[in-house]
Amino acid sequence: MSKAFTKEDDDGGFVAPTATKHVGGSRFVSRLGVRLAKEALARKTLKDKSSLLDRAHLESIAEGTISEPASEDLVALGAHVRFRDERGRERSVVLVSADEIGLVPDGMSVTAPIAAALIGARAGEVREFERDDSEEELTVIAVDYPH
Repeated sequence: MSKAFTKEDDDGGFVAPTATKHVGGSRFVSRLGVRLAKEALARKTLKDKSSLLDRAHLESIAEGTISEPASEDLVALGAHVRFRDERGRERSVVLVSADEIGLVPDGMSVTAPIAAALIGARAGEVREFERDDSEEELTVIAVDYPH
């Protein structure tokens, strides 16, 4: 893990930086996830009993607390991030909570190792990512926040 985006605590462990402002509530979700969940719920009818679990899951996301970025140029929950690996391959993902996987197109959980490496970065920054006992560099190309 790169020290560029971690800080050492008193126990010698590492703590990821806070790149978002959290206000109220305890279940944080992306703006895009909330919008998509509300749209999906609006399409469902009250007579649709085929998937009560899906409905409850969507309601949970729709009622979650939106995690607003501390700065729109920093990678955090809800960010659409375009990045390139050392081999020149580009990838585009939206960082979401684990609950939003499958709802948000190109969603990647913020708990995924690649996402953890990108959190707190700005466009142009290079971050190290550990993959199979080797380190790989990821270059952030762009950061924006879909609505």
